[in-house]
Amino acid sequence: MVYAILYTKDNNGVLRTWKYDISTNGASPPQSQVNVLNRMGRPYRMFFTWNTIGWYRNRWEAERIEWALIMIYYMRHGHCPPGQFFSCR
Repeated sequence: MVYAILYTKDNNGVLRTWKYDISTNGASPPQSQVNVLNRMGRPYRMFFTWNTIGWYRNRWEAERIEWALIMIYYMRHGHCPPGQFFSCR
């Protein structure tokens, strides 16, 4: 599964992309990351959630979709998603 972690500042309802990632275990990994990010983000009034982008047959396909999403984000915004620490630096 390819998913996006999204965030909003001050819980204003405007969702922005934090990062894109791949899970081979369904919904558990994104939810556990969101729980950690929500604990860390409280002092900054940042609130996190996640959204499934799609299910793919194999890791190769999922990695290609993740990479394409990161590159589209980069082309639109001129920088990597803020939480994309490893695959876009």
